[in-house]
Amino acid sequence: METRRELFDYLEEQMNRAYRQVLQTARLERESTYVKTYMLEFDWNSDGGASSEAEFLSSALTVPPAGGAHECAPAVIETKERGFFIVDWQRPSGPLRLYLDTTSDPHRRFWLAYSLSDAARTDILLDQLARARPRLDRVWLWPDLLRAVQAKGEFRGFGLDYDYRRFEAKEGKRDSTDYFKAQFWGGAETEQVLDFIEGKFRKKTVIGKVRMKYWDPENGDQDFSLEDIKYNGKFTTRGTSFGTHQVLVSWLRDRYEETIQRIEQAHVTRTTPRADGGSPEGDPIYFVFDEGQQIPNLDVFCEVVFSGHLPFRLWGIPRATAAGDDGRLVSAVDLHTGSKLSFEIYQDMMCMYLHQGACGNTAARFFTNIQHAFSRLVRAEDNEGHIVFQSGHD
Repeated sequence: METRRELFDYLEEQMNRAYRQVLQTARLERESTYVKTYMLEFDWNSDGGASSEAEFLSSALTVPPAGGAHECAPAVIETKERGFFIVDWQRPSGPLRLYLDTTSDPHRRFWLAYSLSDAARTDILLDQLARARPRLDRVWLWPDLLRAVQAKGEFRGFGLDYDYRRFEAKEGKRDSTDYFKAQFWGGAETEQVLDFIEGKFRKKTVIGKVRMKYWDPENGDQDFSLEDIKYNGKFTTRGTSFGTHQVLVSWLRDRYEETIQRIEQAHVTRTTPRADGGSPEGDPIYFVFDEGQQIPNLDVFCEVVFSGHLPFRLWGIPRATAAGDDGRLVSAVDLHTGSKLSFEIYQDMMCMYLHQGACGNTAARFFTNIQHAFSRLVRAEDNEGHIVFQSGHD
């Protein structure tokens, strides 16, 4: 596999094969796997030691030692085309392979990885790398953005993923049961099911996955892809056209990148040189809860969010605000990037201050996981009340 064209033709064959098998037998053969595409954020510019992309990838994609297992460095194979790599790991559970395209994004930040390896083992590998390597992160697709991409095609189902049990455990509850997870696959009627559930349980109706049929309007509905899209940027696809799948992936990647860049331009604190010495620029992001939703216990909330553990990966020690003011101040560190940020936490809202060098992806991770782990009833605004994490509808 020396060129992208060879890879894409091969992946289209696998998409067709998987689609026909499911259509004919209602199940996928054991030896067959769906095509998976992963959106990943790579911090290529921060690496000053690597002399080439291949050297950078070898370092960024090395699985660190853990649980008695040795470090696992990949074999990074350069192909005939610039920015197109084959990455192989020899794991105790068997080999894994990714095809990595580093030039699909003109800003060289959000890269695409394709896989036909076992989905569960590949997911575990990427999660291990994202936890341990500061130059690699998953993307964090908030629920409204998932609904927006699904609206570009035909509704085929959804998955809900709400889990408050981290907070319940810290609240001292012996039997933690406050979670709401379900999957509904089917036709257009499943959208009515979602509307009904959202009307009854709005706080906990957090979209974690969408299923859709997509076709490129310019090419007609004979070329289509059936997509499962998860909030961590994983696409699982089958159908008749890999090119159609690429169109959808590119649309979502571009919308996500636009939001991250806008956050970094407007909300990361920086000093602009001026004759008088300059002054800091960059506004906070306000996370405002809907009326009726509050943080019931600020200390428990801060203990969970700033513990350094997944899914937030923030560490900080809260302290009380000024006397008589019911709030907490937190100077935090993003354990993924090592960057600094500050928070003001109140019962009805939170303020996030991204310090110089912080990554906009940190804000997306915080916003998305607050909804999945605490409450859907929150929105992110700027100083003028404009929505920060837009849905991305054209």
